Amino acid sequence: GKFTFDDLYPTNAGGDLQVTIHEADGSQDTFTVPYATLPGLVRAGAVYYDLSLGYLDEDGIAGRPGFGEATLQYGFNDYISGYTGANATT
Repeated sequence: GKFTFDDLYPTNAGGDLQVTIHEADGSQDTFTVPYATLPGLVRAGAVYYDLSLGYLDEDGIAGRPGFGEATLQYGFNDYISGYTGANATT
């Protein structure tokens, strides 16, 4: 029958999955499935975000200049992900 893997999270950029199917009659079928992941590709419907804020507190620098950074990633579907971000300083 048909099998679907929908909850695997690769730990590196690519490799081979060794798959063994145990049938109801006790027989087994083993095969290899190659896989590769792309940096920045996000699963459909998933949202990742990051926000960093701070200020520089160093001798010899007038005032305490602030900075901030925000990023957002969204998985539109299984093939397209969006990524945006912004940086700001005072």
